Amino acid sequence: MALEDAQIESIAMYELLATALSSLLFSLLLIRRVNWRYIGYLAAIALIAGNYMSMTAQDFDSFIASRLLAGSGQGIGYSLGLVGMSVTKHPGRNFGYMIAALNVWLITWFILIPELMAEFGLNALYQFFMFASALCLVAFWFYPDNGRVEKDKQISTAHGDTVDKKKYVVPMIWVGGAFLVYSLSLGIIYPYIEIIGADMQASTEDVGLVLAVGSVMAVIGGILTAVVDKIQPYHHYCI
Repeated sequence: MALEDAQIESIAMYELLATALSSLLFSLLLIRRVNWRYIGYLAAIALIAGNYMSMTAQDFDSFIASRLLAGSGQGIGYSLGLVGMSVTKHPGRNFGYMIAALNVWLITWFILIPELMAEFGLNALYQFFMFASALCLVAFWFYPDNGRVEKDKQISTAHGDTVDKKKYVVPMIWVGGAFLVYSLSLGIIYPYIEIIGADMQASTEDVGLVLAVGSVMAVIGGILTAVVDKIQPYHHYCI
């Protein structure tokens, strides 16, 4: 698109900002008030529409608008994925499996997408994103109307109306801080990986391969998390 370096570097910032704000809005205001399946459908449609708009964008402003739309859908969809995991019978184990599966998915497209882009052009990337977003429509079909409300009732019945802040809030702050550090690393590194690779005269395919190799360790870590959660008695966990 013949964009300047500063414009290229700002693309990820705008998209992640939309992701963060939509996720925050959903988590604070909507999580217990909306039908999860319906808002999941809207999030998936926003992702599909945003990526289609990216494919047809003619200038920087229209491209940024498309990424803001996609980022908004991504924030709600990502939040729904995590909160859906939290109301399962074994959230720790399932979260580990999710991280492992996610990185297998990442490894696959880190290898395949550069090859497809080399063969069919940049549109292959957006078409892949649209396909992945369409899979969310299938996933949200199996979601409950609102599993968080039901889970809250179970907790209230088991422990009464009082909440032990030391047991729940402190671990939540630690986990939130860990996510913040992790997200900072993604936001700092990912927008510049291809620029770094280009400066080292590495091809797009080589950059994708390096990212795929790095993701292998995340797969191992996710599986280990699931195994540890399966072995240890569940009541040992605070959250």
